Amino acid sequence: MLIQYFTRSSRIEELRNCPGGHLLEDFAKELAAVRYQWVAARQHIRTAEHFLHWIGHRNLSVTTIEERRAKQFLDHLKRCRCREDRPPLKPQRQKYSLHLFFQFLQRAGIVTPPP
Repeated sequence: MLIQYFTRSSRIEELRNCPGGHLLEDFAKELAAVRYQWVAARQHIRTAEHFLHWIGHRNLSVTTIEERRAKQFLDHLKRCRCREDRPPLKPQRQKYSLHLFFQFLQRAGIVTPPP
C-alpha cells in the first residue's frame, strides 16, 4: 500500500526495508482503508518511520514500547536533526501522526493500550 502514497520505487523500498517496514506497509493499508488523503497519509507514515528509526537507535523493540516512549520521542522532535534532507513537520501534526500510529499498533496487538 505504500505504493499508493509514494511514487519513487527507491523510497518505497527504503520504507519497506527499514526496521519495522512491514508495520509501515500495514499502517499505510489502514490509512487507505479510512481514506486519508495522500498528503496527510504520507506525513503520518513519515512520522511513524521516524519513530521506528528513533526506537531502533535506542535498541528498543516496537513490542516493548510504552506511552512514555511517545512522549520522549515528541521531546526529541523539538531538537531533531535526524533527517535534515526533509523539511520538519509541524509538532502538532507529528503528535497526531504518532497518536494514529500508536492506535494502529494497539489494534494490531503489538502494543498494549495504556491502563
